[in-house]
Amino acid sequence: MTVKTRITRSRGYIALLQVEPGKATRESNVLAAMTLYEGTGCWRLVDVRLARHRTPSPYSGSLIAEDFHSSITPASPEDAAFFKSHLREYREDSDGTLRWCTFEGIVRGHPAVNGYTPPRWANFDQAGYFSQAEGLARLKEIQAFWDTYEGDPAKAKIDNPLRQPSESVLRGELYVHKLLAEKGAAPAEPAIDDEYGVGPSL
Repeated sequence: MTVKTRITRSRGYIALLQVEPGKATRESNVLAAMTLYEGTGCWRLVDVRLARHRTPSPYSGSLIAEDFHSSITPASPEDAAFFKSHLREYREDSDGTLRWCTFEGIVRGHPAVNGYTPPRWANFDQAGYFSQAEGLARLKEIQAFWDTYEGDPAKAKIDNPLRQPSESVLRGELYVHKLLAEKGAAPAEPAIDDEYGVGPSL
């Protein structure tokens, strides 16, 4: 049985919803969504299929700050090398702070829309933006996928080669790495799944 969908609009938010009998709009699962930066023509676009563990829910169209902007200031050159070895694309500030986007559930857009980029914290952004017209076109492409999809919506995933671990994941991995080193344990395979990818900054 195929998934039935519809696109709904409210102020600064356009969502692709799963239509289920008896469910109100506010209770419907969000499959993808566009969010406007108020006062600009710049929209973010998220797609639940690009998120490794996220499944469709009424909240799956939300913007998660850590996914768009993770940051760590390494305490030592060794910590910096560890973090960098688990990231493929990041910015390194003059004080050594690393900043990156996880691209978890995020559709990458453009650095600017019609020559304009919204002001961002630390002047950092990798996720990019869409104009309303382009974002809607992408949303309709996503809708076309769902309109022919016959499996379990929770298992619908597509490849996300941009995905990177979040700040909290990397902090946890560094803790485990140091704990093993203190106990004299043999170096283990990286606990971060290969699906994140590992490589140097682009």
